[in-house]
Amino acid sequence: MRADYLRTAGDLVVGAGTISATMRGALAGIEPTGKSFELPFACHWQVHDGLIAHERFFFDFHWMCEQLGLSTDEAGKRFTEWREVA
Repeated sequence: MRADYLRTAGDLVVGAGTISATMRGALAGIEPTGKSFELPFACHWQVHDGLIAHERFFFDFHWMCEQLGLSTDEAGKRFTEWREVA
């Protein structure tokens, strides 16, 4: 992860950068592809007493799937099912 910036305003922290990873393990029931991806991201954190209380993480799901060789539709279904169980 490379952070391009972090800004604070009270209990809100906002940041953006680039995340790089390789899919070496299963995620949301999707078998690992062994492929790597690199994506820009943005994130908002609500911090209370020095701890992250809430996080919103924004990235391009389609671009990640394309780099990993995954069907966006199938991966989207798997992530939806995974979130419903979690």
